[in-house]
Amino acid sequence: MAVIYCFSATGNSLYVAKQIGEAIGGQVLPMKNGNINCIDEVIGFVFPTYYWGLPYQVERFISELTITSQNPYIFAVATYGGAVKGICGAVEKLLIQKGQHLSYSKQLKAVENYIPSYKVNDTQGMENKVNAQLKPIIEAVKSNQTIKVESYTFINKIIYKFFPAKEKNCDQYFTVSNQCNHCGTCSKVCPVENIIVEEAEIQFQHHCEHCLACIHACPQVAIEWKKGTVGKERFRNRHISLKELMLFNSGTSIEGKE
Repeated sequence: MAVIYCFSATGNSLYVAKQIGEAIGGQVLPMKNGNINCIDEVIGFVFPTYYWGLPYQVERFISELTITSQNPYIFAVATYGGAVKGICGAVEKLLIQKGQHLSYSKQLKAVENYIPSYKVNDTQGMENKVNAQLKPIIEAVKSNQTIKVESYTFINKIIYKFFPAKEKNCDQYFTVSNQCNHCGTCSKVCPVENIIVEEAEIQFQHHCEHCLACIHACPQVAIEWKKGTVGKERFRNRHISLKELMLFNSGTSIEGKE
């Protein structure tokens, strides 16, 4: 039995998890809070990289996960946009606390979509590169390949100190324009249920992951974070529909087909 736990804001990580899941016949599940007992023999974690570190939800989920299977094959794939090293070492540290370890890990370069700092560009070209990177990863996981995990170092820690979500109320910097029609998309796509949509206003609940799913998914382009996102193209992996992303982030699993 195989399971892949995934955290995804714009669909990049979900696309990767689905491709691996289909290849190994594994179920893809969202990383939601709760004490989960995992009995699977193959366990995967797929997630984006935030400031050379883990999204808080990923860290919380792995910390709370109970693994009762004997000698499982555990792998991690971290998607990223810019340059990064050592991210999977953070997962290894969490697993060691449980008496487990990563058998295999890989960083996979995807579309750079952190629009407070960058512009989304060359999505078609990068898509081809993603698929090329995926092939050896899938073959490695199918054959239970092992590899040494790259360490999470002081450099990761230094960069991670600047992660905006370290500020508890980082969602205070969101603004919602009068283009908003209260459709509820932002609330449904948020992986941690941080947004409540009411008739009069959008309310942020101050446990934001800074994943920016709400900004990228808003059909009216009504949500901004500070001034860095204004006028910039939004992004969603074209292989993942908005409906699928909303359902997945609300707790719906995806069954893999081997």
